[in-house]
Amino acid sequence: MVCKVHPGCVVGQNIPGITCTSDLTERFWEGRYTSIRNWEQHLAKNGTVILKFFLNVGKNEQKARFLSRTAEKKMGI
Repeated sequence: MVCKVHPGCVVGQNIPGITCTSDLTERFWEGRYTSIRNWEQHLAKNGTVILKFFLNVGKNEQKARFLSRTAEKKMGI
């Protein structure tokens, strides 16, 4: 699964040449997306069915989920 996430998460993936968020330039993202497209084409040529989904969670829902997680953490759940 591939997604564009918070830059700090990408830095934590131990990608060669990426040591801080300032390394995540437009050129980096263009190369990353090209690699993903090439990989998907390879998989499709070899019979893999690729399904893509777009998940969009609104700000209100994100906030509700975050508050729920922090409340659970405080309660030790």
